[in-house]
Amino acid sequence: MKLEELVRQTFLLGDEVAITDDLGPGRVQGWDSLGHVRLLVSLESTYGISFDMDELVDLQTVGDIRNLLRQKQVSEF
Repeated sequence: MKLEELVRQTFLLGDEVAITDDLGPGRVQGWDSLGHVRLLVSLESTYGISFDMDELVDLQTVGDIRNLLRQKQVSEF
């Protein structure tokens, strides 16, 4: 599953919402602390990775997530 699909699924977004790198909390209804945790759990499950606390704090946007996935050697997202 692609990152955009995970974001759409987690926050129940329609196709009319553009999933851009600057998208994050405050720009999406439901992307609050609980929504953030739900998204991260989905990412870990989908890509078979785990995040440490320092990484979690730094993830604020879709762009941040993309960069971290690259660092974790996830090739298709």
